[in-house]
Amino acid sequence: MSQRMSQRLSRSSRAEHDVAIANASLHDAADTPVKESTSCIDSLLQIVRGERQINHVAMALKLSLGTNIMIVLTMTAVAIASKSLALLSTLVENMIDLFVQGLLAYAGTRSGKKQDYAKFPAGTSRLEPVAVIVASSVMVLVSVVFIQEGVKKLVDGFAHDNPETPHLTVEAIVLAGIAITTKIFLVLYSRWVLKTHSSPAVEAIQDDNRNDVVSNTFAITAYIIASVEPKAWYVDAVGAIVIFLLIMFAWAKMGKEQVMQLVGVCASAEFIEEVKELCNTHNAKLSLDIVRAYHFGSKYLVELEVVVPADMTVKDAHDIALQLQFKVENLEDVERAFVHVDYKARDYDEHIVSREEDALLTYAGYSGGETPTSSRASNYTPLPQNDVEIVVASPVASGDSSVHFQEMKE
Repeated sequence: MSQRMSQRLSRSSRAEHDVAIANASLHDAADTPVKESTSCIDSLLQIVRGERQINHVAMALKLSLGTNIMIVLTMTAVAIASKSLALLSTLVENMIDLFVQGLLAYAGTRSGKKQDYAKFPAGTSRLEPVAVIVASSVMVLVSVVFIQEGVKKLVDGFAHDNPETPHLTVEAIVLAGIAITTKIFLVLYSRWVLKTHSSPAVEAIQDDNRNDVVSNTFAITAYIIASVEPKAWYVDAVGAIVIFLLIMFAWAKMGKEQVMQLVGVCASAEFIEEVKELCNTHNAKLSLDIVRAYHFGSKYLVELEVVVPADMTVKDAHDIALQLQFKVENLEDVERAFVHVDYKARDYDEHIVSREEDALLTYAGYSGGETPTSSRASNYTPLPQNDVEIVVASPVASGDSSVHFQEMKE
């Protein structure tokens, strides 16, 4: 799977939805509601008669998944028997692609189940970057093993002047040719689908299959040259090393990006500006004080601190803030949003000063005969604020946004 595929899938909520659709049955992936069929044949007949419309997004994803399955099943024995590292490199790449696509399909299906929220209150969207990290780790390890094998084959061949050449078989060439042709068809089909449908998952599949066409063509060419010309036996090993080096670095970079997202790297400046613009146009009585946005897996967690007039009722403040929360959570890349309402702007970060020993006394309006400490927080009572009820909200876990506090303010 290409690096671009990971970036697009991990930065769009629609990708999970598309993969979930692809995991569904063909008759469920229809745009026109009709009576549910009990067999695939009935569904196909209804499509032929025009009673159902094909969901081409689901079809493209399922065809890509099915192609990888067929390549793995048919190429395994042939690639091993050929003793060609170049052919084995394409087989391994397709196996990892199949593994990742299966995990992403599972992640999309899990994300679409309502009962998941009883067990996973924050959702299961982080299953996708975890799957990519696992796959990247496996791919880097496999690449190192095959690179080592390629180097060993080169050293032994040049040292003993009796190199082992790959076995040229018609089956290997035919199967590799079919695989390349099928992936070319998938690239063209995906391009056609994207003319009428907007789907990041299909875009990613298109990029992935296009890259596979290039790598598979390079591998089969190296295999044929090394098999036909004995003096060029090293081409097969060199070709495999080059392919695995590219695969290893691409997956290592991809895994690093997903780790950064799980840790909570800051959102892009463009996204933060989009959130600011939404807040500034939300309500005339509300002003934005601080915005924090950072990755919460593949999507963003957004924290907003807004200011409303001190004399505004709790009901009005709550309704305005809740409407803003809904607007932000409807953004494509947002996993969850929290809106904290205040009656004045602050020149400090409440999540940072809350760790100070006298935070309750200095910042939270508490008083008592003892110096406030976090371990005795329940012993203190709030100071009256002109009969206005003070609501102390549960703290939200703050991520490292890598942005100075003043830069979070407008």
